[in-house]
Amino acid sequence: SIAILESMSGIMASRFPAYETAVANVDKKALETAKAKDDAMEFYMLLFEAPLNAMAPPTDADGKTCLKLLIIDAADEIHDKQLDKFLKVVTCFSDLPRWIRLFLTSRRYDKILKSLSAKVSFILKPDIFTFF
Repeated sequence: SIAILESMSGIMASRFPAYETAVANVDKKALETAKAKDDAMEFYMLLFEAPLNAMAPPTDADGKTCLKLLIIDAADEIHDKQLDKFLKVVTCFSDLPRWIRLFLTSRRYDKILKSLSAKVSFILKPDIFTFF
């Protein structure tokens, strides 16, 4: 799950300069310690919660707050060994600023649904069509 968080942070930094600046101020030693201990929660706190909560909300030319959408695709493909840690971290995304939204996709997997049920705004259940 740390690898997923690292990847997300890198993608966010490449597309969101204010986040890149905020992450540059993260205590690198603390980040490396969390990584060495495989402490996904501490890694998340250092790389996401602290910098994003310290940032001013992004705004458009009219000064209106712009929402940012984080998309995590195929959560069901995370190995079971890491999935529990990852789901614990994902439930903390609700502690991020209100201008951050999370869109997570997964095949139906009861473990994921159960872990996130209290934090989910809504669940889309697609109809399956077969085309010949």
